[in-house]
Amino acid sequence: MKRIFFLLLSVGVLSGCQTAVRPYDGVLGYKVTAKAEGQVSISYIDEDRRSWADIKKRVSEACAYELKNPADHVNVVVLAQEQFSQQVDMAFSMPMGPIASGDQKSGSGSGLGSSMMTSSANEMQSVLKDMKLKRLLVQCTGS
Repeated sequence: MKRIFFLLLSVGVLSGCQTAVRPYDGVLGYKVTAKAEGQVSISYIDEDRRSWADIKKRVSEACAYELKNPADHVNVVVLAQEQFSQQVDMAFSMPMGPIASGDQKSGSGSGLGSSMMTSSANEMQSVLKDMKLKRLLVQCTGS
């Protein structure tokens, strides 16, 4: 029993540590800007809190994925790097409170026969957030 628990715990911890390369989602991630036989150009955007070395490691993983080569067999040449700010739309759910629904028969006094239900309602709100980002433009070739 202890072995099974340890194995499940290990798998959970290790899978939580994996950092998969993320495709561009409109704000963060990588996108292929040009692709030819054996080479690819990638633009990678990440949060400003990440170091340039960490971003270069992530873009190397993206290059390896796109070129279908191991990461240690990919040559990465940095063409440009920049820091910039971008307004990002952040959506969040805001509770509005309980809402009563159903019908209640009046005059029963004891509440018997009522079919009143309450539920919570949320409203989606949106705000703009100024995010500080880093962009790395690279040319990758497989070796």
